[in-house]
Amino acid sequence: MRNAFGPFAVLYQLGAGMLGPIFLARDPEGRLVTIKVFQVNLPPHDQHRLASSFEQLIGRSLLHPGIVPPIASGTDGVTTYLARAFVAADSLDVVLRRGGPRSARHAMALSTQLAHALGFGAAAAVYHGGLHPRDVLVSTDHVWVNDLGVCQALEQVGVAPPARRPHAAPERLEAAPWDMRADTYSVAALTYEMLTGHRVLASGQTAAAALPAVPGADMVALRAAFRRGLARDARVRFASALDFVRALHHACVAGTAMAVKHV
Repeated sequence: MRNAFGPFAVLYQLGAGMLGPIFLARDPEGRLVTIKVFQVNLPPHDQHRLASSFEQLIGRSLLHPGIVPPIASGTDGVTTYLARAFVAADSLDVVLRRGGPRSARHAMALSTQLAHALGFGAAAAVYHGGLHPRDVLVSTDHVWVNDLGVCQALEQVGVAPPARRPHAAPERLEAAPWDMRADTYSVAALTYEMLTGHRVLASGQTAAAALPAVPGADMVALRAAFRRGLARDARVRFASALDFVRALHHACVAGTAMAVKHV
């Protein structure tokens, strides 16, 4: 195992991503950071271009309470690394595996925080494009998103970013042009999983029809929200993840109002 990446002293390996290992390290001031290594087949010139793309991302100053900020990048031999602040929280896949589905209220709270973080990035033209449960860190009442902007940086040097089913939008799986609506799809897929405890197995109307009843929700409105959020055609989708979660809130508020009316 490597002892260091640039000024960062490696403590141990945390795991492995689709493009390389991830390490826990300390910066020169003793603060914990994570180091993500990109083992991509690029010549040295393009390795430096990738590091430069990451430096540009760092320069965007993505200072938001729901975004894990990238803090440094560099090259090391035939690899490029990206250092990020360390967040002591479990990933969403671990949370769901241990605790099962979330209540509608909790799922919407988590999705709303996630959508706000993505909206902050989108205002700076920084998107995720590969959002997966492992990219979402969850504490008791807080959410952080990892790797915002990484897919765009990889594409700038001709590397196809990973797209993982079933959370990636269809256009990402097909290597077609994409924008912030790809993140809308992913947030809808993650929310579906939080509500049901199961990964979504289809898109659009098929996925919406398979959504089991959610206590207290107007299911017609809720299924309509998922039908648009998980639409295969990005043009049909909500323009942003925030628009999607607003539709979710409307469905749940409407359902509560209907229940009260019939008491």
